[in-house]
Amino acid sequence: MSYLFLGATIGLALSIFYYLLLSLADRKRVRSLGTYFFDGWSLSERTVTVSQFSSSMSLATVVIALLQLGVVFGIGLSWATLTFCLGWGFFVLIVPTIRRKSVPRDTIHSFLGRRYESDAVRILASTATIAGFLGLFSTELFAADVLLSALNLNPEVVDGAIVLFALVTIAYSAVGGFRSVVRSDWSQTALLLASLATLGVLAVRNWLAAGHPPVMDTSQAHSWLLPPAVATGLFFINVPYPLVDTQAWQRARAAASDRAAMKGTAKAIWLFVGTWTFLIGLALLVATNLAPGEEPFKVILQSAITLPSATAFLVGCILAPGLGAAMFSSADAFINSAALVYSLDLSQLRKRADSDNVVSIARTHVIALGLGGLCVAMLLRHTGFGIVDMVFAVSAGQLALFPSVLCGVMTPQRKSLQDLRIPALASISFGFSAAWINGLYSVLTSGYDGLPSFLVRLFPQDVYRSPAYAFTISSLVFLVGTLLVFLRPSSQKGARI
Repeated sequence: MSYLFLGATIGLALSIFYYLLLSLADRKRVRSLGTYFFDGWSLSERTVTVSQFSSSMSLATVVIALLQLGVVFGIGLSWATLTFCLGWGFFVLIVPTIRRKSVPRDTIHSFLGRRYESDAVRILASTATIAGFLGLFSTELFAADVLLSALNLNPEVVDGAIVLFALVTIAYSAVGGFRSVVRSDWSQTALLLASLATLGVLAVRNWLAAGHPPVMDTSQAHSWLLPPAVATGLFFINVPYPLVDTQAWQRARAAASDRAAMKGTAKAIWLFVGTWTFLIGLALLVATNLAPGEEPFKVILQSAITLPSATAFLVGCILAPGLGAAMFSSADAFINSAALVYSLDLSQLRKRADSDNVVSIARTHVIALGLGGLCVAMLLRHTGFGIVDMVFAVSAGQLALFPSVLCGVMTPQRKSLQDLRIPALASISFGFSAAWINGLYSVLTSGYDGLPSFLVRLFPQDVYRSPAYAFTISSLVFLVGTLLVFLRPSSQKGARI
């Protein structure tokens, strides 16, 4: 057993113990619906900053994905940082409108159901979001696979460790609710930043050991532009996404005031700028001595094995809890938000008062959805899906809500949207289906030569296109449907769905 692995094991065990202890301490304080899912609508500006940042700094979709994509696309990947921050900037500007037009316990879907006066819209939108969150929860467990493999854990043990991480996440999310999820974000942010700094030191050490090859001599340093499909996919998956992200809405609604929600989210954007730029720079440095086909994250991590025993142990104690924190901070947010959606949009809890003690039922929802997400992860893991595939295919499905949400938020409150319920239903259905169909088609038929050539020309096996498909199709369907509604005789309008 290496000292790096020993340190990582002890560090992870201590961090897991802390999360469970934190949830047990919060158990008695989350006895009502309002505190279990919104922490009593009391989040301060600083807490909003940390929570928005931590829940979005996923190990899978940010740390590992940026390193993987950075060694391929180089400086051009800065487009990801720019578009991601633009999306959050847009969300900051629209937060006061969201809070003014919604009620404190609103999710995106209950808001849509009320604005379009349609239970069907609420149910369909909720179902799409839950499916997406379970997929994203699965993605985080994929990242655990990469982390554990980099620590040279036996492949036979990886499945068991993934199940353990999933059960820990489900346990403390279920016991402590949103309060524990948010409170743990403070320590998770600190651990993540410490682990990123440690990764940077290891990468510089590798670079120096390789004879400090010039970074500007690599192709990545001169790759300023992304392939159009990748650039388009990143734009659509980053810029519109915060508006349809239930996690973002949950934190904006849980804030104590408009100012806390706006200022807190705006400050989180600067943390995104710093960390994302750092990770892309790290990828450029690693690319100078990376062999074809090597996993950059794994190369950096495994280089610590050659450190002196005490140093390797210390690095393991810092890296594993920090990288694990990135995984736990996103995974717990996905599960908590999925349970929020199910409880308040689909179950009978949506009819209960904020002060009602419904914790036992809500915890059951968290556990059931978490176990479902674990099963999805184990299934997709053995069908060929990778982290980047999941990022683009799964996240893209939620973009199908964008036209309906934007219309609901920007249309004056006094104007009824009941006549647009069918365009809303159609746009969500078609957009969501397009994202998932393209993801499955791209991954499952990759390398298969038996497809008709005309089909491959029309629809390349490219998972990066999923966000563009979802956004474009849902927007076109909504616009066409809206136009048809306005052209339809008024006597045919108004039937409830």
